[in-house]
Amino acid sequence: MECPACTETIPDDLRICPACQTDMADFAQQRPGKRPTGGVSRRGRSSQPVRLLILLGGLGMGIALLMGLAVLVGWFGPQIEMARYQSQRASEQKGCQQNLGRIARALQAYHDTCGSFPPAVTWNSAGQPMHSWRVLILPFLEGGPQDLDYRLDEPWESPHNRRVTATIPEVFRCPGNPNGATFGTTHYLAIDGPHAVLNSEHPSRLPEIVDGAGSTLMIVEGRDPSVHWAEPRDLEIGRGTGFGPDGMSSNHEDGFHAAFADGTVRKIDYRIGPQGLLGLSTIDGGEVVEGF
Repeated sequence: MECPACTETIPDDLRICPACQTDMADFAQQRPGKRPTGGVSRRGRSSQPVRLLILLGGLGMGIALLMGLAVLVGWFGPQIEMARYQSQRASEQKGCQQNLGRIARALQAYHDTCGSFPPAVTWNSAGQPMHSWRVLILPFLEGGPQDLDYRLDEPWESPHNRRVTATIPEVFRCPGNPNGATFGTTHYLAIDGPHAVLNSEHPSRLPEIVDGAGSTLMIVEGRDPSVHWAEPRDLEIGRGTGFGPDGMSSNHEDGFHAAFADGTVRKIDYRIGPQGLLGLSTIDGGEVVEGF
């Protein structure tokens, strides 16, 4: 006889199925075709390992996805960091160029108003340095600070002038250079000396720049010059022939930024060499510097 509940073959005289424990008498009272609710079929038992396999398969797929994500992060992470670093450096260079552009325009506005570029340094009757060109161009700077209560009848280091110049205007600091941030030191220096645009003894006029305003340096970048922004001290033209932390240098790669007498701002490659820098620093030397 075949058990009507689990289809196992059992002896005809058995009342209880040894496979599923179904009572034959109870099953006979059910409607035809309906299995007892207490029976356990083979099909029911076989579905358990199938569900387990599905669960394990999903878990394995999740682990595989996590491992793939870890590989992608390991692969692209450094590239993302490099892209972020390069973007930051590009932003810093742009900010530095914008600062020098503002300075160059202020110098030209000073020239248009006063008839010449300002001297890098002004002197008193006793031959003592009084003021820097950076202070002289404050009224001409786009966005100021034009209302700084700086007194030109006192030396730059007087108690009053020291107090009002304690905070450096951002235009005089390279945004990518942390050096000197707490001491008010500037990263932009004039080239001073004979035959320089901002010659302290004889400030130049545009017609006197016979080498060409677009080929003559006015202001250069210095990485760590240790010069207070209001201090009347800059680069002597002889020092303008080399590089160094307190000379022509920067935190940027491959060169430094500079403002020319025509108001343009360019990046000077270190490979230009001392003679090239000297040629760009004078207004009437007649030098021909490649690329300018």
